[in-house]
Amino acid sequence: MKLQNFLAGVLLAVCLPLQSVHACTLWAAAGTAAEGGGTILAKNRDRIPDYQQVLRLTVPEKGYSYFGIYETKGDRMSLKAGVNEKGLAVVGAAASSIPKQERRGMVYTHGLYEKLLSRCGTVEEALKQKALFLGPQFLMLADRTETAEVEIGPGGMTAVKKIKNGTLHHTNHYKMSSMQVLNRFDGASSTARDRRIGQLLDQTPRPYTMQEFMLFSQDRHDGPENSIFRTGLGPGTERTMAEWIVKIPRQGAPEIYVRMLNPGEAPQVFSGEADSSFFHHGAPSFLLREQS
Repeated sequence: MKLQNFLAGVLLAVCLPLQSVHACTLWAAAGTAAEGGGTILAKNRDRIPDYQQVLRLTVPEKGYSYFGIYETKGDRMSLKAGVNEKGLAVVGAAASSIPKQERRGMVYTHGLYEKLLSRCGTVEEALKQKALFLGPQFLMLADRTETAEVEIGPGGMTAVKKIKNGTLHHTNHYKMSSMQVLNRFDGASSTARDRRIGQLLDQTPRPYTMQEFMLFSQDRHDGPENSIFRTGLGPGTERTMAEWIVKIPRQGAPEIYVRMLNPGEAPQVFSGEADSSFFHHGAPSFLLREQS
């Protein structure tokens, strides 16, 4: 696959959002914990391999331009991780400790990530969009100076943790004391992944580099179902479909690394700086290669 094929997919996206958030591992570092200051935000995206994923640049008529991973099925698309031209990044994960059938019957904000990225330039601005925080799920946000995690429960219940120096990590169960009562059951995978990413962050000397976050995303310490990088137990089982890492400096262009593992395709790696030219014109600042 050639670079122009990727650039042909960098379109002005007009999407019908899918309401789907899946098991994922999220982690971040900020300030003195991130090499050079700023922040680093990462997500390993896990799901059953029955959807495709694409990278797209969205330039809305109103608001900030943003770039990210979309899950696609037919003419429907849903943003799963993204960063905008101001240097705000958003990732998220499902609240799998609440039964799926119950979650499906609850009210969600469709296009939540898209709304946050087009409207907000900082973590603080995003956290003020409280009316959008509907439907059980977890968000992790980062900008040039801080990171935050948001636990969202039924009916708009929320709890927030922010850091300017240090780390955050999250999987698929409620961790904050005010929200733990919402956990209906303990998920072995969620618990194991959260414990493992915490261990890796604790055992690795600070400040962290983007390359170290890439290594974390490949960790298979706890087997096919419970590792940060999940391979699944066979066809039709949940596994890691994408790795998304963005380093947001205090000044300058964010650096993005994406590895996508679409069903039936060779793994694809995208990396590069998302500078102002990229966000406004889709300039070819990204390098693309297929992995053998």
